Amino acid sequence: MKVGEFEVDVERKKIKNMHLSVYPPEGRVHLSVPEHMTDWDISTFLFSKLGWIRKQFKEIESQPRQTEREFVTGESHYLFGNRYLLQIIPDMHLGITLTTNFMEMHESKKQTRAERAAMLFTYYRNELNTELEKMMTRWLPIVCPDMEGIKWEIDMVLRRWGQCYQSQKRVVFSLLLARVPCRCIEYVVVHELTHFHVREHDENFTRLLDTHLPDWRARKQELDNFIALALPEK
Repeated sequence: MKVGEFEVDVERKKIKNMHLSVYPPEGRVHLSVPEHMTDWDISTFLFSKLGWIRKQFKEIESQPRQTEREFVTGESHYLFGNRYLLQIIPDMHLGITLTTNFMEMHESKKQTRAERAAMLFTYYRNELNTELEKMMTRWLPIVCPDMEGIKWEIDMVLRRWGQCYQSQKRVVFSLLLARVPCRCIEYVVVHELTHFHVREHDENFTRLLDTHLPDWRARKQELDNFIALALPEK
């Protein structure tokens, strides 16, 4: 559904009230509505919120973004919240290694920007997969003790840090989580697993988060501070 200059994803659910959200990094507008609500009522509500939507979208647009990565020596890259300076090193053995301050990218021949990007994202995927394995092993029995068969995966193109597909018993995590601190990744894990019990971000959802992860608000704030690492490059 379109309101003003915005396309709105409208989702009908078994809920009593409407829930309107504007999500970073690209300002996606989503509206959850009760199943019985008419298109006219939905449209009327959205037009009444147009000013609010524009304000949220403007705030997202004003957030800093990384400059385009060239994958050259001296460039900054992040892993689990730590900043490293990239070093391109001629070597017979391909791969990435870390020192205290440097991310060393070993290549047997000079690679293109796309090839270096692919190498880094493969490295990110492997590192993030290891962390998520540990976190899911820890938190699944705590948050979802009576659920079996929950699967998870990592997606490069996901527009959110994470997404819970309740009916499919599946959670998808953004590859860009590899750039943020592990305590923030853990918050995303608990957040998405909680959605298997409560779809909306309502009082019940907050209460469950408070129970399982009492400091989740601080972790969320820290994660928000890293949003520039997930925003599209200028």
